[in-house]
Amino acid sequence: MDFAVDAISAGTRGRLAASDLRLAGGTALAVLWQHRRSTYLDLVANRSVFTDVFDAPSRLHFRDELRAAHDKQAAPVSRVVVTGRLIGFKYAGVPVSLVPSSLDFTDPLLPGHTVAGTAVGLARPEAILRGKVVGRLLGRAMATDRDGYDVAFALDHHPDIARGALSGLQDDEEFVRAIRDAAGTTGHGRPLLDPSRADIAADPWDAVRRAISRMPDPSKYLGR
Repeated sequence: MDFAVDAISAGTRGRLAASDLRLAGGTALAVLWQHRRSTYLDLVANRSVFTDVFDAPSRLHFRDELRAAHDKQAAPVSRVVVTGRLIGFKYAGVPVSLVPSSLDFTDPLLPGHTVAGTAVGLARPEAILRGKVVGRLLGRAMATDRDGYDVAFALDHHPDIARGALSGLQDDEEFVRAIRDAAGTTGHGRPLLDPSRADIAADPWDAVRRAISRMPDPSKYLGR
């Protein structure tokens, strides 16, 4: 994490500091809940700030800075991608990505919601889970085992967070149908590493289906 943050700060001439970043996606949930292991660093920055900071000349400078960092580090920097919508590279075998986000960066961080030893905040788990359900499962039909595992784990262990993530869905029938279709189709996406709940990991989206079926009033989660 330190190298990624330092590289982003140096590559943007200090215009993006650790406090301007959020750790997002399942990586943030893994840090927060310790329910599985993530080997990726998924960082986000405010969309307008990202666009301003990474204009075309700045993207060239950032690429040059990464090349310079590669020469100085014992572990190589590789797979560098620098575009107006994605900053990505690999350092010491760890993929790092930085993308623009519509997250509200003025929203105060919750207590303890920072990456240990850094000023990088954690994106709110409700927003992460909602992105997995609405953006990936419903929007693009590309939800992975990791997504299902995170949702099922939240339903079992953090029901208030799950409620915040799932409330207000406009079409609960579509949601239930998408979960049913995803159940039993394991093996999608990057591997699910070291899950703390083997029973959920065996079929994550079926675990989501079962968790919702046990609710006394699913409508309070689904917004009906």
